[in-house]
Amino acid sequence: MPDGTVVQETLRVTYSQDWSSYNLAKTHDKERTELLLRDLCKLIVEPAQHMGRKRVALREAIPMAAMKVYSCKSGRDNDTDTRRLAANGVVEKPSYWTTVLRTIADPSLTPLFKALVEESASPLVAIESDFATDSSGFGCATYHRWMDKKHKKERKEHSWVKAHLTCGVRTHVITAAVVKAQHSADSPEMAGLLDTTAKRFTAREHSADMAYSGHANLAKILSLGAQPLIPFKDGTGEGVGSPLFWRKAHHYFHYNREEFLRKYHKRSNVETVFHMIKSRFGERVLAKSFAGQVNEVYLKALLHNTSVLVSCIYELGLEPVFAGEIAVGG
Repeated sequence: MPDGTVVQETLRVTYSQDWSSYNLAKTHDKERTELLLRDLCKLIVEPAQHMGRKRVALREAIPMAAMKVYSCKSGRDNDTDTRRLAANGVVEKPSYWTTVLRTIADPSLTPLFKALVEESASPLVAIESDFATDSSGFGCATYHRWMDKKHKKERKEHSWVKAHLTCGVRTHVITAAVVKAQHSADSPEMAGLLDTTAKRFTAREHSADMAYSGHANLAKILSLGAQPLIPFKDGTGEGVGSPLFWRKAHHYFHYNREEFLRKYHKRSNVETVFHMIKSRFGERVLAKSFAGQVNEVYLKALLHNTSVLVSCIYELGLEPVFAGEIAVGG
């Protein structure tokens, strides 16, 4: 001001939406997803078959299984969509709905589903450099039952599986995923997710909530050349005998709180990813077996990545290209 006083105003930064590109991506998502799945599954190395009835090629079975999950319908209700895939040239021959369900429930294909999720993120290597990690549960149609001795009655609750994900904070693409039983711990999974992401991406920052706070996780992030953005739990001290990287991270969290929180806010994008998956492809899985439940969550993650790629096609002018080979054993 003229008298020398300083007036500060806080402005909320808003970002406009490119509605034209957004509408094109959403209205062409399904047909583009089918083509992306076809191109991605061409990388699968089919296992040799020496005896028995000729089985459906995985290059065709997996797109049909993925689009079954896309529809959020039962196997019977999805049979019409399977025939449409053949009519559009995505697969050569439609499979019966029971074959599609067996593909989803096959435990030997779990490493392949996981590898497909990771490979589907590869076209965005040049875009993503900041990542976030978190976990969330997906409800199942099965129940856990037990006898309550105190009240002398049977009780039950829905079972669920837990997905541990690492995603890019700009496009929300999933770079690594691990699906395990409902009570699996968060922190031990982080190292594997980081290693998987590092195979394709170069990380600049990596954020996670305080459930991942620990020497091993901070050291792992630093070993990959990235800055860890993990808050410390209440009462956590600097530690006289702690490693130097721990003390530096502790000082940064406590004495540069404003800068830390500004960067740490990117972690909310991984929660956005879970919301996108559950709102688009359902927050529950329909498979009855545990292997089928795990594989169904992997397929949800794969479909999320293809939707992200479709958005990048229309908004960024991206032309996704998949290269290499994917073995059935992962």
